Amino acid sequence: MMNSKLCFFIAFLMICVAVNSRDLRGAPYGNAVRFNRVGNEFYNQGDMDKAIKYFNLALNYNQGMDNLPGVATDLNNLGNAYENALDHKNAVLHLSEAAKIYEKLDDKRGLVICYNNLGNARASLGNIDKSFDCFNKAIEIANSLSDSALIAVCFNNMGLAQKKANNLDDALAYYENALSLNKRKKNLKGIANNYNNIAGVYIDKGDTQKGLEHFISVLDIDKETGNVKGVAITLINIGLAYASMGDTANALDYYERAYIVNKSMGNEKHAKKILKKVDEIKNMM
Repeated sequence: MMNSKLCFFIAFLMICVAVNSRDLRGAPYGNAVRFNRVGNEFYNQGDMDKAIKYFNLALNYNQGMDNLPGVATDLNNLGNAYENALDHKNAVLHLSEAAKIYEKLDDKRGLVICYNNLGNARASLGNIDKSFDCFNKAIEIANSLSDSALIAVCFNNMGLAQKKANNLDDALAYYENALSLNKRKKNLKGIANNYNNIAGVYIDKGDTQKGLEHFISVLDIDKETGNVKGVAITLINIGLAYASMGDTANALDYYERAYIVNKSMGNEKHAKKILKKVDEIKNMM
């Protein structure tokens, strides 16, 4: 859920900067852009407190200039940051305000982005029906734009919400629709994300074998795209699947491979946790 949110965040920031740079000049605009950039840097580093601080500074400048596209961007960014800080109420508050501005501006692409983020935040609060409404609006607008990449993200996010509501068959259908669109676009990162989510549904449905098959597909793509962090995570998921099937030999193999990858990344904390799991499995054999 976190990768799709970040792609939306970066893409929309770039669009707004490109649009506003033609119309605004001077120190206030430059400060707004600079604070937004700094906020983005902290967001990517996972420091949500500092990200929120700088997004608020950018918001103050854009409000002072009555720069509505900039205000909408800042509110959207703040909503995402609050969501990642697990402050779901503030996330909903800021994203709702952003949606109002996008509607006023008739910014359809911005609305799709915002409704997706708002849907995620509402789902986190447990307001599943309202999250469904947001995703349905996002899907409708994305369809009107004939943007298959946006539609795929909408389908994937709707799948996440359906899974939270334990509507596993519906979640699977949305994930597979997203997968179909991403395959047409040859969007490998999107495909890997969809496979990963599909795997989770199959495991929840008790079909671990199918879940395992999809995790292996994710691993192949992670290797192809050079996503080392993804490889490390997927190796663990495969190990867990094998362990739940009672296949300790394969579980041990994948855990050990995950340990090696985490060590190579300098991720000592995760490496130690995996090593503990390796020892537990060895004691069972």
